[in-house]
Amino acid sequence: MKKYTSKLICAVLSLGLALFTATQTKADVIDWFDSNGISYEIATDYAGAMVTSVYGIHSSEITIPERVTNPHTGSSYTVTRIGWAAVGSDIDWDVDFLSIPKTVTYIDEFFLPYSVNIKAINVDPENPNYASTDGVLMDKDKSLLIRYPRIKPGSTYEIPSTITTLGQLCFVWCDLLTEINVPENVTKIEMGAFGGCVNLTTVRLPSSLEKVPGQTFFKCMGLKEVIVPEGIKGIESGAFAGCEGLKTLELPASIETLDEDAFYGSGLEGVYFHGNAPTAENAFGEGEEMTQATVYYLEGTTGWGETFCGRPTAVWNPSDKPTVHFDPPTIVDGKLVFNITCPAGSTLESSTDLKTWTPVTVEGNVYTVDTTVGKHTYYRIKAE
Repeated sequence: MKKYTSKLICAVLSLGLALFTATQTKADVIDWFDSNGISYEIATDYAGAMVTSVYGIHSSEITIPERVTNPHTGSSYTVTRIGWAAVGSDIDWDVDFLSIPKTVTYIDEFFLPYSVNIKAINVDPENPNYASTDGVLMDKDKSLLIRYPRIKPGSTYEIPSTITTLGQLCFVWCDLLTEINVPENVTKIEMGAFGGCVNLTTVRLPSSLEKVPGQTFFKCMGLKEVIVPEGIKGIESGAFAGCEGLKTLELPASIETLDEDAFYGSGLEGVYFHGNAPTAENAFGEGEEMTQATVYYLEGTTGWGETFCGRPTAVWNPSDKPTVHFDPPTIVDGKLVFNITCPAGSTLESSTDLKTWTPVTVEGNVYTVDTTVGKHTYYRIKAE
């Protein structure tokens, strides 16, 4: 079993190197060979052949075969495993899809380096251990999301209702994603799930999470808005480290702990706490590279001093924070009309699917909403 520390992942992500530099425990290999641009190993501790490297298939379609024959000995093997860093160490071209056969019953969690440009991962429906939906790799019962392809088309992704766990590094360096809504059915996010998603701007987390795990949004440099709901109790080390575009963050009263370097290297200017001071140590880092945020707390909450984790504190009056105000709506020519006062520079956007958002035309601060029967439209206020 390979062990990866959070510091290793942070270092690797920040240097832009492949996530496969650690030493792995090798099986007792008894044979190895190449066939049609793929390297294989045969070992004593598992049945069949393991794919160790895809290097010579210069095609937009990569298909792992069910069986392979050693060209030197004539011995034939069932392909049962895909090994550590097997798909991608030598791939420097875009791949439309990777096809995994029904015979593969083990896939190393780090089989696919983050730098590989793949649009879709397709699994044979008869595979007993793995599945895919819309090109995304999952376990068989579709409760664990294992890997989202780096260049899968689309700027948003609707996580299926069957998913309860987002696997380690499952969205790492997915540059095309700009918005993610993590639904309430997700109860666990493993380390580094969204690390390096540099164009991700908006994230909504579910209250079903106990903590925001380590390196969850590490180096998400375009992140501007994160909704952390009541119920989440802690933020682990490096969760928002390197989020240079994140200027403000509200944390619910349920927050009890902030781990070391939770906000290290971020662009935070203000962190707003709804509850008592949590247990924390060096949450903003330390020294010259400490995040230069002011910590705001509500009057009547406890545990606050003149500083918190080395940063100055101030009483927070929520009325000082930009808010959205709606006047009671009226009906005009069969349509709902309402006045809205919102922060300067913000816009109203509409969507019918929560994926594609379109700015709503406005005159002054009067918005007209289409209330056609049977038509469902969602609205949101987006601040610059």
